[in-house]
Amino acid sequence: TRRAAQALITSALAGALLFAVHPLHVEAVTYVSGRSDPLAALLMLVAILGFLRGDGRGRFLSVAAFFLALLAREAALVLPLLLVVLDRVVPGRTWRPAVDYLPYVAVLALYLGLRAMSVAPGQVVVANAAVPLGLRLMTVAEVILRYLGLVMLPLGLHREHTVAPVT
Repeated sequence: TRRAAQALITSALAGALLFAVHPLHVEAVTYVSGRSDPLAALLMLVAILGFLRGDGRGRFLSVAAFFLALLAREAALVLPLLLVVLDRVVPGRTWRPAVDYLPYVAVLALYLGLRAMSVAPGQVVVANAAVPLGLRLMTVAEVILRYLGLVMLPLGLHREHTVAPVT
């Protein structure tokens, strides 16, 4: 098991180094409106570390970082699920009682309430509603393939990629 742990650490380090130096990730950092992505990721990492710490200060830090991550980027909504998966999947971790996740649910409810009050129902425009689901899924597949191509061969990078919907 020591060899397996060492292999996991080595592969995680290699992935982190590739992520750090790959030119594709420069777009999210240098694009001004893209600053919310790395900020939300950093705050989510702080929340995870506070959660892993497990004491009162760590829990407070984790919940506060989660709230700030939500304010930075809505994608942070997945953090409570990630914490549950972390507790259930990582070997050697004891399962926390469900009550330990209640502060995250409360913060999530607060955020969703604030968002509902700040965004009037008529203000949200769903531009893709007229496009059938099948075409949207094919467009997503094309975007994923294009992104994978950029990971392998990062040529023609630009801060804003446009993809015409598949027809």
